[in-house]
Amino acid sequence: MDTETETANPFESTLHAIQRARILQRLAENRAEAIDALMADAAQNDEGMPQDRMYWAMTYDFEHAARVTQRSQLERIGYHFPALAEAERLYPEGSQAPDRAHARWYPNAALIAALAELGVQVINTEPLTSATLYTRLLATLEDIIPDLPPSDGVAEYLDMQPNDGGRGTTW
Repeated sequence: MDTETETANPFESTLHAIQRARILQRLAENRAEAIDALMADAAQNDEGMPQDRMYWAMTYDFEHAARVTQRSQLERIGYHFPALAEAERLYPEGSQAPDRAHARWYPNAALIAALAELGVQVINTEPLTSATLYTRLLATLEDIIPDLPPSDGVAEYLDMQPNDGGRGTTW
């Protein structure tokens, strides 16, 4: 029997798409409830604070949302990628990470797709080797960010060609 067909893809989520959607929906509902509470508190205190929902949404996002890593966000929806040190050991700078021609799974595409589920778009990847892109992507997973759900019309961008010595830049 072919063991390749028996082994699960390590870069796929361990959760079904419906389970992932429910988790992200719950996160969005919790955020909405927190924004409602901030607005209600401001209205009750009547300190001349704005009652504009966008103002309170930004206040929540910047000042009240829990801070987590993108890795923990991905793990919450069932994705598990190796730590950066492990990837650097497997794919030293200048080497080729597994790609479609050399491995069963393509970790860069899987990681980019997983980030897209969180509303994160990866840009400027073209001139990088597979290994460099993979290690940069993994490095960004350790950045501390607000724990926010993906939202229509809002995207986070990871620029893989920054001027900061090789790490991706979030904006």
